[in-house]
Amino acid sequence: MSKSALVPELITEIITAKLEAILVEIQDQSDRHKNHSGRKQAPVDSGHYDLLVVSPKFENLSLIQCHRLIYGALAEQMETKIHALSIRAYSPKQWEELNHAC
Repeated sequence: MSKSALVPELITEIITAKLEAILVEIQDQSDRHKNHSGRKQAPVDSGHYDLLVVSPKFENLSLIQCHRLIYGALAEQMETKIHALSIRAYSPKQWEELNHAC
């Protein structure tokens, strides 16, 4: 297994531990971004990821505050393993409301 294949598992482990996340879903989108210009400055093994996090730590926080918590938890990986991160962050209450809004 390549180093980059382990990144989603590492991200999941860190977010679960540091943010007490009850749901973490991550998709590696790196293949879609292989040739864009910003990749040239990124570390070789870094990738593009879509991240969904549901955490009670997000309760009563703004979206920006949630993103800051996530970026803070992943600070080391943002320097070496993550080139781009798309984030969807919800509190359990928000996640429940979103999934019952049908």
